[in-house]
Amino acid sequence: MPVKKRNALFVALAYAIFWVMLVGAVVLFSGDEALFEKAVVFVQVVGTWAPTFALLILFKTLYPGQTIKGFYKNAFRGRVNFRLLLVATVLILSVDFGLVGFAAWTKGVPFLSLLHYSFSGFLITLFSGATGEESGWRGHLQQSLEKDRSVLKSCLIVGVIWAFWHLPTWINFMNGFLYMIPLDILDKISFAFIIGICYHRSRNL
Repeated sequence: MPVKKRNALFVALAYAIFWVMLVGAVVLFSGDEALFEKAVVFVQVVGTWAPTFALLILFKTLYPGQTIKGFYKNAFRGRVNFRLLLVATVLILSVDFGLVGFAAWTKGVPFLSLLHYSFSGFLITLFSGATGEESGWRGHLQQSLEKDRSVLKSCLIVGVIWAFWHLPTWINFMNGFLYMIPLDILDKISFAFIIGICYHRSRNL
C-alpha cells in the first residue's frame, strides 16, 4: 500500500475512533446528566488517545517488519534540548494568553475570569492531550510526511488535520461566538508548527 494511502487510513481511523466514542457517549448517556458528565470526562481522557490507538492497530501496515518497541525507541532517540523546550513553552503560552485576552476583550469580561484551574483538570490534561495523541500525530504522521516534504509543509498538514480533529470543541462556540472557530484553528496550527519544529530539531517525543 502506498505511503499516502497508509497515512490517509491512519488519519481516518484516528478520527473514527474518537467520533465513535463521542457519539456513543452522547447516545448512551445523554438522558442521565451525572453519567453524561462522567462519560464526557472519559472521552476527554481516553478519546485523545485515538491517534495512538490508530497507530497501534495499523502498526503492521504502517511499519512492516518493524516492532512497536523499535518505533518508540526511535521516537525518543534524541537528547532533550531544554533551551528549545523553554522557547517552545514561552511561544505556546504567548499564543494561548493572546487568544484568551482577545476572547476576554470581545466578551467584555476580565482576563482572569477566563483562566480556570483545578486539580482534576490538571490530571485530565496530564493523562490526555499530548500524552495520548503525540505518538500518532508527531511520532508517526509528521515523520512520515517529512520523508518527501519540508518540515514546514509537514507541520502545516499535521496542523490542519489536528485542528479539525478538535471539531467537537467548536460546539462551545456555536452560541454567539462563531468567530472563535477560526481563532481555534489558528491556535492549533500555530501549536503544530511550534511542537513540530521542536520535535524535528530534537527527535525526542
